[in-house]
Amino acid sequence: MAFLSENMSKKVFFMGWFLSLVSFCLAAYLYQSEQDIGIHQFMVNFTPFLYIQNIWGFLSWLGEDHVQILICVFMGIFYYKRQNYALSRVWYSSIVIYLLSGLCVQILKHIIARPRPKMLPEYDFTWLSFGAKWHSMPSGHTMTTFAWLACVLPFYGLKIRLFLVVMASLIGFSRVGIGAHYLSDVLVGAVLGYVFGMVLREKFKLRKEIK
Repeated sequence: MAFLSENMSKKVFFMGWFLSLVSFCLAAYLYQSEQDIGIHQFMVNFTPFLYIQNIWGFLSWLGEDHVQILICVFMGIFYYKRQNYALSRVWYSSIVIYLLSGLCVQILKHIIARPRPKMLPEYDFTWLSFGAKWHSMPSGHTMTTFAWLACVLPFYGLKIRLFLVVMASLIGFSRVGIGAHYLSDVLVGAVLGYVFGMVLREKFKLRKEIK
């Protein structure tokens, strides 16, 4: 399996920060212009085939806590059985990062207290509300997914990296498709999750090139 060189790791690191900045700016624009509402209504109403909603539902299920933790545990065991203990440690560390990001996102949801799309026409933040109806920003599925993604991404080659990024993005996008979040919720969740994961990856000293 091909792993990133130190030079390539730096490129991935800076590209992650750059894309995070772009995504955050896009999220701010969507909220300010209220394009969030139009995108939400299009995604929910434009369903010419029933199976599209089934796909969104399946992808959203992949972002559930128990599913993602099981994936990380399985990958940790898989590499441990192959005696790749370093990469096994990366996947086990991703579980800790996932749980910490989950705690962080719950705190943010309570503080920001943005109404979910089903609360339309109410759109602005209400601040410090604890009901689930005001848990729209950031998207928890997206933030936790991108947190563990940031942990494991640098240790894989290009093809696997692309696959993981596409899957994480689809999981986030599915939250808009099923009507649970606005697109800006997903973008903010992706940014915060990826940055959170990168910071904790450095704290856990998961920086070596693994062979």
